[in-house]
Amino acid sequence: MKINLSYEKTKKNVMLVRILIVLLIATLIGAYFVYQRYLEQQYGSTQPTIQLLGPSQIRIDEGEEYEELGVEAYDGRGHDISKNVTIEGEVDPEEEGTYLLYYSVVDRYGNESRRLLRMVIVGDIAFDENRQPKRTADEDLKNIIRMEIEKHQDALTQFDEEDESDCAKVDYLIPYIHKHFPDGNYPDRTILRPTIRDLLNEDDEDYLSATDVEALNNIVEEVIVAHEETIADFEGDSCSLLDYLEEYVYEYYDERNQPTANAVRSTIEKKLGG
Repeated sequence: MKINLSYEKTKKNVMLVRILIVLLIATLIGAYFVYQRYLEQQYGSTQPTIQLLGPSQIRIDEGEEYEELGVEAYDGRGHDISKNVTIEGEVDPEEEGTYLLYYSVVDRYGNESRRLLRMVIVGDIAFDENRQPKRTADEDLKNIIRMEIEKHQDALTQFDEEDESDCAKVDYLIPYIHKHFPDGNYPDRTILRPTIRDLLNEDDEDYLSATDVEALNNIVEEVIVAHEETIADFEGDSCSLLDYLEEYVYEYYDERNQPTANAVRSTIEKKLGG
């Protein structure tokens, strides 16, 4: 029997080529997964960056169409992931008021960016001649404060780490809030300070939850009247005045039914302005 050596050699070569192709494919697949593992180690904990396009505060006339300017977002490798940005909130251009839009993005590794905030003002924010809120302005002011709290989260967290009181946070935020009123027609401090304090603690489930509001109001009024002459000595030093009056308010409570410090301070500020 005659054997075709040329055929057998070709057959072996084809088999060898197939084996080499399989090995090459396996090597490429392995290299791909190794590279992906490397990328995950390098960028798997890197927070995406996100930046507003256009200003953080936009004012439009009532009835004017709102045009979304959007944001730019990039993952840790510098890849554009703007198409994955989530926008929370909406704007009704037919309804006067302020609207908050929140922007964030999550990359392929599940890392979430910081949350950006844009405030859209439809119509005018209005305060009367006594610097008291008119119509929807009360909610407008709260939205402005929420916006500044959001923008300055890092600084406010630093206050917590240094065990600073909310009073220091309020003082820190006020100049930034005033920038929203370039004509100098600022909201009255007796409205502004307690509103800031309340919003700093609006996510605190215990805030005011155990407080008998009417009783606290009456106690604060008594303390203010009793220390009326001393209060004048604290002019320009709101934080020290709060510390001083707070101590006397707590003398009316035992440890089991004390209202929160922020509830007491907010009530004092409101009563001092009343």
